[in-house]
Amino acid sequence: MVAVVSTKYSNENDPLIQFPENPLRWDTNLPQGTIDCINANYSFDPDPATPQNENTDYWPFTQDYDYWNTDAFVAKLNPADGSMLWCTQWDADPTSTFDCFPGDMRNQECMYKITEAPDGGLVVSGNTSHNFDDYYLAKLQPDCQSRVAYDPVINAAVMASADKSYTVGANEIWNTSKNIHGTIVIPDGHKLTISNNAVIAFADSRLLSHPTRIVVEAGGRLVLNSGATLTSLPGCNEEKALWDGIIVQGDGGYPLQEPLVSSRQGYASLRVCRIENARVAISVGEDLLATNSMAVAQGLSSGGIVIADNATFRNNVRDVVFSPFENYHGDYPNGLYGVESNFSRFRKCTFENTATLNDPYQRPESHATLFGVRGVRFRAAPLPVVCTLCSMSATTPCSPTST
Repeated sequence: MVAVVSTKYSNENDPLIQFPENPLRWDTNLPQGTIDCINANYSFDPDPATPQNENTDYWPFTQDYDYWNTDAFVAKLNPADGSMLWCTQWDADPTSTFDCFPGDMRNQECMYKITEAPDGGLVVSGNTSHNFDDYYLAKLQPDCQSRVAYDPVINAAVMASADKSYTVGANEIWNTSKNIHGTIVIPDGHKLTISNNAVIAFADSRLLSHPTRIVVEAGGRLVLNSGATLTSLPGCNEEKALWDGIIVQGDGGYPLQEPLVSSRQGYASLRVCRIENARVAISVGEDLLATNSMAVAQGLSSGGIVIADNATFRNNVRDVVFSPFENYHGDYPNGLYGVESNFSRFRKCTFENTATLNDPYQRPESHATLFGVRGVRFRAAPLPVVCTLCSMSATTPCSPTST
């Protein structure tokens, strides 16, 4: 492997950059606050014998302030011919506003060395211009999963979309194994069925820098059955990896209704299937619910229905997390103050950890976490349940309700 590290202007069309004609004259086009800072604190006298020149008009010519607004730049080359395989560029502090010392006045990164990490990633070292010069170290994840043979149709759609997503057809069926990256979106009125012992292996979002997940939007349907498995691709250099999981969205202001298949809520049916090596196997909410915070979960509140029978949840950081949702039915006479139990249920499901997680920095969390939702049923499957707004921790079949 051949890789190079350097420093590169953040944008040669940036109005803060005069390149290459006169890279030293920054006094006319830096932010006014920065000019004021330098004029108030720094000066340079090019001719000590001429007192009248002892003023701040010459500060741009000091060597300390020659170059501004540069980023770290890394490229990987083909050792056979030197051609570039990929490159990336980033700002160590994209929020920097050329703040006066000890801030990041020059908004500059200078990289001096690149080293290969044991997992195949790259570590670059150098300094930023915070506090004049602060040491800086950054790690790029290994790129092995970018070379995986992904499903060609889905891969083409993901790479062509700005948000790295693929939208399934009206009634799409996956009955053969395939490798996936990006976000699989099931919109309103569409259905994705995964069956026939198909193994769907997802890339790790950390390694590809975009989410790898299934999103069931309100009114969409996901069906996993007949031995289907959702899992993660292997990591790099014998390292392991995780994928993000399934997100079931819904309409938080609309009640759950039957028949479930025509509900306005997102719907996931899991029967004789397995979900493994996920950060959150099932999140019922607007986004991934990798949290123990009620406040965070409240912000992701949504409807959504999960019906699971004989499903296995294995070696996930979290198996099932529900965001807050109350199944209001107006003046419905048989509910508690017009609130009925949630329709979601898990029957004869297995929640297990059979090995260490695929991320050494993660530990298993609760198998099921319910934030402000009542009546989700777990039957004939011993497991610990951690609930918010329901004071219960159980290892026997249970149907948690608020207290």
